[in-house]
Amino acid sequence: MRHFRPPNGPGPYRFEWHHGHQLFPWLFFVIFVVLAVLAAVALVRTWRVTPRAAAAGPAGPGGDPALAELRLRYARGDVARDEYLRRAADLGDATAAAPTVQQPAAEPPPAPPPAAT
Repeated sequence: MRHFRPPNGPGPYRFEWHHGHQLFPWLFFVIFVVLAVLAAVALVRTWRVTPRAAAAGPAGPGGDPALAELRLRYARGDVARDEYLRRAADLGDATAAAPTVQQPAAEPPPAPPPAAT
């Protein structure tokens, strides 16, 4: 009995099964590389902090950059306390307390008169 030899090589891995479709692996590779680069750029932009933003402190979500600048100027000593409080109130800062006027201490009650003997 003669052994039958397949025309394109032995076993199930014949070359006629792998013709064409050479574009899809490269396409998926290119898409993967583009997504990896975009993710890296997004991470760098998220983690990068400018020196001015770091000095101003956290503004928080919806923070006012004008208030951050005013706080920075007050911390440097460029603005006096009463001027800072006035400007912060003008900018709508609810945490800036209004200037408080100290009340004079109450006088102690008068001593009772000496007892008569």
